Amino acid sequence: MSFRATIAQIEALIIAVPAEGNAFAEDDEETVLVRVTDENGLYGIGECITTPTVTKAMIDMPTVNFWSKGIRDLLIGEDPLEAVALYDRVYHSSFYHGRRGTLIQALSGVDIALWDLAGKQLA
Repeated sequence: MSFRATIAQIEALIIAVPAEGNAFAEDDEETVLVRVTDENGLYGIGECITTPTVTKAMIDMPTVNFWSKGIRDLLIGEDPLEAVALYDRVYHSSFYHGRRGTLIQALSGVDIALWDLAGKQLA
């Protein structure tokens, strides 16, 4: 039986670049990179393009009650190779926040990072 490293950290990193020459942006163009790190220090990266501060809040928020669970709290200690089950777990725990819009955008960034990490663990 092999030991698989579990998820140790999930970070939402807001990246901003000058929007020079972009007629649709006023100041900076922003996106969110999601980094999921396992116990061994391997990490996966995902991206989600939506309102960065709200996306970061969806990932970073603490669990308040049964209806309001933070994405990070739901995934710490879990096996990244179970990406499909983890997606379902977060989706079904998102009743309070709604299963549309920013929550799904944040979840997509986490999902991409989980698959990236899973691929690195299997390499």
